[in-house]
Amino acid sequence: MRVNISLDEALSSRSKIKILSYLFDKQAPMTESELASVAGVSHMTANRIMKELNNLNLVSMTRVGSANVWALNSRSFAYKTLSRIMREVLLMPKPIDDLKQRIKRRIPGDIVEKIVLYGPVAASEETEESDINLFVQVKSDKEREDIKQYLDDLSLECSALYGKKLAPYVLTSLEYQTNSDHPVIKELDKGIAL
Repeated sequence: MRVNISLDEALSSRSKIKILSYLFDKQAPMTESELASVAGVSHMTANRIMKELNNLNLVSMTRVGSANVWALNSRSFAYKTLSRIMREVLLMPKPIDDLKQRIKRRIPGDIVEKIVLYGPVAASEETEESDINLFVQVKSDKEREDIKQYLDDLSLECSALYGKKLAPYVLTSLEYQTNSDHPVIKELDKGIAL
């Protein structure tokens, strides 16, 4: 192991982060083939990554038959430092899961009949320009007025947290029933009901 290293070397690529996340999550020895599959890289790339991590003394290798089996070196400085970071990373919710929970918490259930996250964000097909499309069905125009402030507040949160604007589409139950051919309503079946 080199003593003059920085841990950014361990986190210098998306593939390394995927492999490390998997190793820290499973806490079990893994073959190079398994690690290549997890990271979505070739066996040769996985081998190169594991050798780099071995140079940091973060992992160790044993041969089992013809396979290289890698395990975290829990006694190393690199492991002790990275384990604190990886513990936090593994506990963090994915942004989409955080968004779903945030919507459920922010919009009072007693004034809505249906909430569906739809469009590119819900389908994991978003671009930089994609908004967060949110369908909300309320009983009547009174509830539509009541929900405006909740949606405005949620929109500000979404912009600050995710860098995306909330695009709510609010219909009353009657409007929902009479506009069943509308493209947005047809798209709701592919969305995420909350």
